[in-house]
Amino acid sequence: MAAQLGLTEESGLSPGEPELAVNPFDGLPLSSRYYELLEQRRALPIWAARFTFLEQLESSPSGVVIVSGEPGSGKSTQIPQWCAEFALARGFQESRVTVTQPYPLAALSLALQVADEMDLTLGHEVGYSIPQEDCTGPQTLLRFCWDRLLLQEVASTRGTGAWDVLVLDEAQERSVASDLLQGLLRDARLGNLPEDPKVVVVTDPGLEPKLQAFWGNPPVVRVPSGPGRCPTPVYRDAVPTDRVEAACQAVLELCRKEAPGDVLVYLPSEEEISLCCESLSREVGTLTIQGPPPRVLPLHPGHSQAAQAVYEDTDSGARKIVVTHWLADFSFSLPSIRHVIDSGLELRSVYNPQIRAESQVLRPISKCQAEARRLRARGAPPAAPGFTRPPLCAEEAALRRALEHADGDHSSLIQVYEAFLQSGADKAWCQARGLNWAALCQAQKLRGELLELMQRIELPLSQPAFGSEKNRRDLQKALVSGYFLKVARDTDGSGNYLLLTHKHVAQLSPFCCYRSRRAPARPPPWVLYHSFSVSKDNCLSIVSEIQPQMLVELAPPYFLSNLPPSESRDFLNQLREEMADSSTESESSSTQEFRDACVLQ
Repeated sequence: MAAQLGLTEESGLSPGEPELAVNPFDGLPLSSRYYELLEQRRALPIWAARFTFLEQLESSPSGVVIVSGEPGSGKSTQIPQWCAEFALARGFQESRVTVTQPYPLAALSLALQVADEMDLTLGHEVGYSIPQEDCTGPQTLLRFCWDRLLLQEVASTRGTGAWDVLVLDEAQERSVASDLLQGLLRDARLGNLPEDPKVVVVTDPGLEPKLQAFWGNPPVVRVPSGPGRCPTPVYRDAVPTDRVEAACQAVLELCRKEAPGDVLVYLPSEEEISLCCESLSREVGTLTIQGPPPRVLPLHPGHSQAAQAVYEDTDSGARKIVVTHWLADFSFSLPSIRHVIDSGLELRSVYNPQIRAESQVLRPISKCQAEARRLRARGAPPAAPGFTRPPLCAEEAALRRALEHADGDHSSLIQVYEAFLQSGADKAWCQARGLNWAALCQAQKLRGELLELMQRIELPLSQPAFGSEKNRRDLQKALVSGYFLKVARDTDGSGNYLLLTHKHVAQLSPFCCYRSRRAPARPPPWVLYHSFSVSKDNCLSIVSEIQPQMLVELAPPYFLSNLPPSESRDFLNQLREEMADSSTESESSSTQEFRDACVLQ
């Protein structure tokens, strides 16, 4: 099978030879960068298993192949390319290859790198599908997809879906969507289908035996271990009081020593990532080092555009300092990483049934995660918030205060977005007010896609009426209808909010508009919040004032009945009875008037 491919990368051609090689996927001549990246790809541990993988993919009786290897061996970048070559050699009509990822950011990151390695155009031959962003087209033959989106596609169609080869990457993550996909595909019995679809399950050695038993003992391709260039970990006995400052000092120390290679920094939260990048950006300019100053790059969902910058300017000689968190642990790769600085912590959203709320929990990472992060240093290619920080000075606080809305944070964010558009999406305008320029650009893009979708399905569109009384009322109704579980009450007037679903006390976030007002009056007695964090002084983020009457009117009846015993519950139930009595009297009065009118006629 491997001999049938006839691919250029196996022919040994180089840019200096007279014969100009052609990319088999788009028919265009291959660039010199393709050959540079090809040399790096051939140095990966996974490359030794190339022919074995292609032979097993061709001859597997069940249509399933398991690929097992350590993190950083190149599985996530090379297996999809080989599957695309396999589909092209088999003569599939459209050569459709889909690769699933447990995290949207990983799908975006891998699509960027693989398109670069294959010398193809992102959005044409190689694309990605993530929430609210579909960068694919009619010519897309290799698609990286969030596993939840693919599960929706498979569940809504008959058969296996619109693909010929499916790669389930990072199966050891055991996401709900990944497990369901494997269950559905196993029950479909791929070997008996006329289309002869292929499934490749990529995992680490720890989960290999369970997957092999689940799929009925399919062939397994084991990736040999790397050359062993992974550095020895160094642990600090004393836990630093400020992990952001400690991470910055460690990075600066590497820069002063001029140790070769890029740096990967793991911090648990997006806020700490932003603070670390701001501090490093100020400090690296003052270093006396040879060559260009290092580039500091944040990488998390709020800065998805920075994923492109991670792979750009590889020949400029500037060191890259990539600051990320656990979302980018898996399927993230950069050829020149030599140093990893790890806080050993992660911030996860966990639903706590005892307090009936989703909270951000700060906890240590597992040994498996720590080892996976460390292996990224082998050298092998392995928003919602609108504000970036609290105001730094009185001038910045005044500029931000002008953007605040009296109704709370939700309306303030809409007002910030409107002002952002009026400024022409100016980055300097955002920096002067401490606004997240990347998040606002993403919001503008998502809004455009939603408008396009509404026009496509012929939904009626109305002109924006933000600020009108009707729009204000409709916005409050929408928020209460969707977030009735996330309501808190200030029982003593001091800003200590008691969550309605549990006797848990929280305060308003420093980013909240009610905290930044010049002459704060009494805090709003009833608020609706977007998120609740247990790990940061029990903060309520993105808060807006609501009226209890609206909560009683719009929340389901069972919600009020099942609240824990409290003064707030008694108040709401009493208010519900009063509103019900008032409604009954109003109906009887209107009915009597109607009957009288009928008699008079």
